[in-house]
Amino acid sequence: MDYPVIEWYLGGTKDLAKAVLEKFDKANGAFLRNHGLITTGKDLRKAADATLSVEHTVSILLACKMAGLEPSLIPEKAVDFLRQFAGAI
Repeated sequence: MDYPVIEWYLGGTKDLAKAVLEKFDKANGAFLRNHGLITTGKDLRKAADATLSVEHTVSILLACKMAGLEPSLIPEKAVDFLRQFAGAI
């Protein structure tokens, strides 16, 4: 999950919309600084699944950080395989 971080703009403004459109084209999600996470998907279920996946991952990373541990990362090759596998379901 390689979501961009979009700088803070006042919610509901054209500046925020422009910033989201500029960085959001290559990812199905982004972190809006001081606003939170946004995700998209082919349908509402896919967008909700992306949100749940990010929230779960962040909770694991936060628990590791609080415990003073460095999380072990899955090799990129395995990540690509899992993405293909999940897309086939």
